[in-house]
Amino acid sequence: MTLAPVSINTDANNAQSAFDQSASELTTAQRLLWLGQKLAPDSPLYNMAFLFTLGGEVDVACFQAAFQGVVDRSDSLRTVISESGGSAGQRVLPQLDYVVEVLDFREKENPETAVSLWAEQRCQQLFKLSSCLFDAVLIRLPAGKTVWYLCQHHLITDIATVRLLFATVSEFYQRAIENTLADAPSLSAYTATRLPMPSEAAIDYWRQIGEKCEEQSVTLYHRNETQLSEKPSAKTRRVFCELGTERTSALKALAMDSEAAALTPALSLFNLVAGILFAYLLRVGVRVDESSTEAAGKRLAIATPAHGRPTRALKETLGVFMELFPLLADVEKGESFASLFSQVSEASGQLLRYAEPGASEVAMRREVSVVLNFIHAKLPDFAGMSVRSEWVHPGAGDPRHHLRLQVHDFDRRGSLQLHFDFNEDLFDRGLQERAPSHFLALVDAVLADRHQLIEDVDLVREKERSHLLSLAKSPVREPVSCSVVTLFEAQVEKTPDAIATTCNAQHLTYAQLNAKANQ
Repeated sequence: MTLAPVSINTDANNAQSAFDQSASELTTAQRLLWLGQKLAPDSPLYNMAFLFTLGGEVDVACFQAAFQGVVDRSDSLRTVISESGGSAGQRVLPQLDYVVEVLDFREKENPETAVSLWAEQRCQQLFKLSSCLFDAVLIRLPAGKTVWYLCQHHLITDIATVRLLFATVSEFYQRAIENTLADAPSLSAYTATRLPMPSEAAIDYWRQIGEKCEEQSVTLYHRNETQLSEKPSAKTRRVFCELGTERTSALKALAMDSEAAALTPALSLFNLVAGILFAYLLRVGVRVDESSTEAAGKRLAIATPAHGRPTRALKETLGVFMELFPLLADVEKGESFASLFSQVSEASGQLLRYAEPGASEVAMRREVSVVLNFIHAKLPDFAGMSVRSEWVHPGAGDPRHHLRLQVHDFDRRGSLQLHFDFNEDLFDRGLQERAPSHFLALVDAVLADRHQLIEDVDLVREKERSHLLSLAKSPVREPVSCSVVTLFEAQVEKTPDAIATTCNAQHLTYAQLNAKANQ
């Protein structure tokens, strides 16, 4: 089903006629995103949506004034895309009067679950690129809580911008309460930014890496052989996993005291997680090409984003600067975690050295199908109110990326959260569901002994092994004579208050799920 373009309260369409300037060129990051959207015009694959649950009641008028104040000062938020003759440019609307929608969920049976379900639908709505590239809503909850829903098209944002926009609206909201919003500072101009061209050294380095990517000896897929000639769609499914505070603390300590150690704790932790992802791909997620040999080892490649903000001023600029660069590892038979971490640490150091803005265009000679998005950004409070964030998945992603692993701790909980975004055309549900267990098995193996061989780790936990054995021993059953709906409704009558489904710490009982299905 194709969803209609998002309906936004704005005068942007009328303002388009006020253009008196030619469109400026898209940046490297924007051009690649625009091309990806053109290839999947009916998919919300680049919608970046978040729910920020604020631990207090928000003054709607002050929030509206604060948000409009940021829009007025940010050319990034007023940027739209103009297309002509098969090419695209970006324009800045001279004015964009935006009205933040306000919804009231206080009387709903399970308000927080209702918000999550609403957001999952809302974030699938398509943006009209020539009109407005963001969507903001306030939702009232019981106990004086407020949810701020924010969705932006990736053409005007990256994760650093999400953090910066959140912090700026928070600051402006406080000013609106104190009646000092008129004195708020101006914001750095995005479209006026002129990034330097990548150096010859960076171009040469990424050309060499690009050639090595073409020699990659593994391909990632888990679909039926009959489907291999078909191109995957943009449909993706997110599987959630949380490491917990104990594992996260242990990983952070090991990162600084192992072969993964780097200049900063964040980079050291990245090296550790990237190494574990390589090990996961080696054990679970790769099919070796016929041209490769066991003796030659396996070349693995993942893509990872560089922030693309080399100056302090750019770090405070709203807009999209992020670019993807490949990270390679040559894994030999008998490789240990420790030796793999050492290799990853060296490769990530080179990536940081040469990941200059614009250089990604020569880095990807062959599409890298796995992406690791390790996010360092942390959210502040909102004008003194506590914040709980939820990254809302639109059910779509770039079809070139068969698997995306998002790792973050936005809320400073001390527990890394992992989102495995699987392309649904390429992976069966069984492998998707087992991914967290297999990944955690590798994490625990590293924490127990990083010098052990990757191939020796037993990925199948006792619970999964028992389940597989029970399936193998189960007698052949007669065909079921009733429908799944009938079976589900029977379960509703039997255990109406039992938990039927869980997603991101939100629960639905059988009775609640049945009620929503009947709507």
